[in-house]
Amino acid sequence: MSSKPHSANTIAHTRRMVQQLRIEAGIDRIKVSKASADLMNYCSDHARNDPLLMGIPASDNPFKDKKTCTILHVLVLFTETIDPSTARPLATDETWLHGF
Repeated sequence: MSSKPHSANTIAHTRRMVQQLRIEAGIDRIKVSKASADLMNYCSDHARNDPLLMGIPASDNPFKDKKTCTILHVLVLFTETIDPSTARPLATDETWLHGF
């Protein structure tokens, strides 16, 4: 009595396996050399449209900052007015503020 359910499961499993093998046998296959050549040709033909290869123009890039950071701009202007040899300001007036 215990062998009947086991054989029914085996038959169902075998039928599913045969069905899957028939599906796989019906698939048209090509050689790896042809598939790789086709893939290389596709990549070459579409490379000019790939933003990872060609980059994104700054005008079209939504993630590019439109303005510079004001604090960094002030620091750059301030350091340009310092004499590197003495670490003192080049002028006594506030010339570094004239950039604003």
